[in-house]
Amino acid sequence: MEYVLGLFLLIAVLIGLIPSFITFFSNDINKVDRFMRGHQGDPFWIVQSAMAKREYDKIGPALHRLGSSHKEMESMAIAYLQIERRELKLAEMTTATIKSRQVQHYNLALIALLQGEEETFQTHIKKVRHKGRHYALLANAAYKRGDYAEAERLGTLAISRSRGLKKWILVKAKEVQETNPTRELYF
Repeated sequence: MEYVLGLFLLIAVLIGLIPSFITFFSNDINKVDRFMRGHQGDPFWIVQSAMAKREYDKIGPALHRLGSSHKEMESMAIAYLQIERRELKLAEMTTATIKSRQVQHYNLALIALLQGEEETFQTHIKKVRHKGRHYALLANAAYKRGDYAEAERLGTLAISRSRGLKKWILVKAKEVQETNPTRELYF
């Protein structure tokens, strides 16, 4: 009986780890896409998907459904919306409330890029440790400078150096930007 219970628990843990693996480590965009479609009713994944696809009207209701237990996600989503709306001073203040230093530096580098503050951009990009995000910022900078070939090269590097949800978000953001008539950035 104890072996059966142990085996049952082991199987339950493995089944629980599969979504985590897909979400964070999978290199297969199709698996992540299927996972996201399968979880489109979950407010956490709705927020992630809406931010990647620039579906702004879905973010607020999903954040409301998340409730108070996801304040960090709420701060990240609000900062994202403020950056998208080019409310850069508000975005800086909201970014300061985010606990993750990596997200803070990424957002502050992006804000500096949009404001044309090269020194501040360089200061913050050096502190972004995730290679995919680092290359994404560099691709955005190259695109903003008008160096489209370099932006494409760095964008490809950003996607190839990312996995799971981060990779999926970059791919979706690029797809949306490619159809944007007022495109300023690569991603």
